Amino acid sequence: MGIWGSSPAAMCSVEERCAEWAAKYMEYCLCSTKDWVSFILGLISLMSWAVAEIPQIITNYKQKSAEGLSLAFLITWVVGFQNNTTWQCYIHLQH
Repeated sequence: MGIWGSSPAAMCSVEERCAEWAAKYMEYCLCSTKDWVSFILGLISLMSWAVAEIPQIITNYKQKSAEGLSLAFLITWVVGFQNNTTWQCYIHLQH
């Protein structure tokens, strides 16, 4: 049983050939081109979000100060993460 209460086999289409590793390890169906594009764009989004703070961290470390840290950037970063999480939950519940 998956995180959302259903098994990957129940979510994936029987007629289509899906990526077994995605169903097994991520409980996600990658069957169509649309699924693959969504998955790849999601990975790009996740990686962009994950590395967005690195230049600021390096600058703060080199300057030994967090004076230049933008509160607006941090708020935008957190709100973006919350929106992405909400969207992913909504999409996942559609299946």
